[in-house]
Amino acid sequence: MVANELYKKNLELLHANQQLALLQKLYEIMAHTFKMEPLCQQFIDVIIKDLDYLGGTVALRNPLNSHLQVVAVTKAKWNKDIEELVGGAVTYAGRVVACERKCGG
Repeated sequence: MVANELYKKNLELLHANQQLALLQKLYEIMAHTFKMEPLCQQFIDVIIKDLDYLGGTVALRNPLNSHLQVVAVTKAKWNKDIEELVGGAVTYAGRVVACERKCGG
């Protein structure tokens, strides 16, 4: 019983330490990156790597036209799936992906 409780506590501490390490990395990126697109790209890359996710994206709603604008996408094989998630027709302009489908707002 004691060994099981110790195992659970150690697992909790491991997860807490991983989260703190990730927050420290994100803080360091934020302190050294001043433009939105590079900041978002570095954030998503670190989050995907540290949390062992398959991939991800950062999308912002443009307040002028209510379009969803993807500013960072993981460099993964399944990026075509991301196009489907943001509504299909997407155009690439450098690191920015603009979604042609209007988003709620």
